[in-house]
Amino acid sequence: MVYKNTVKHILTAILLLVGFNLSAQEIVSLTDFRNSDSKEETAEFQRLVYDNLPTIYLRKEKPMVEVNSPVRVVSDIYSWDQLDQVKDPASIEVIILRVHTKRELKQMINLKLLDRFSALKHVFIAGDFSICEGLSKECEKDKVSGILNGSSDALVVYDFQTIN
Repeated sequence: MVYKNTVKHILTAILLLVGFNLSAQEIVSLTDFRNSDSKEETAEFQRLVYDNLPTIYLRKEKPMVEVNSPVRVVSDIYSWDQLDQVKDPASIEVIILRVHTKRELKQMINLKLLDRFSALKHVFIAGDFSICEGLSKECEKDKVSGILNGSSDALVVYDFQTIN
């Protein structure tokens, strides 16, 4: 009987760990992403983030700027919830979240809002300041993870030294 309960507890623990890992959001620094083996994916990310493409801009307390055939959304952290107002979510391939202050990293963003963006490949979270002493990658990853609520199929890429 004791053996049966022990096995039951071990199996429960394994299922919880596996379930937790399956729902974890994939997060990578821009540097690590650029150094990855997938050069085609890196080039596509660069194009989506830095090229002059049709873009929807979401800004706190300002109306949404709509364009024809958008492929990108640029938002600040306070406008993230406006993503549910984007009229053509199926064409969006990247969402750029610009973080302007360390205080904004105390806000949460709901990744469930991304479910309606069927073509979404990446979420790029960027700020032009350092969020950790000594540029610790683990510290940065922990701080970025801390603002994410839920998970998404999109890869989250972050950079807190430069901003486009």
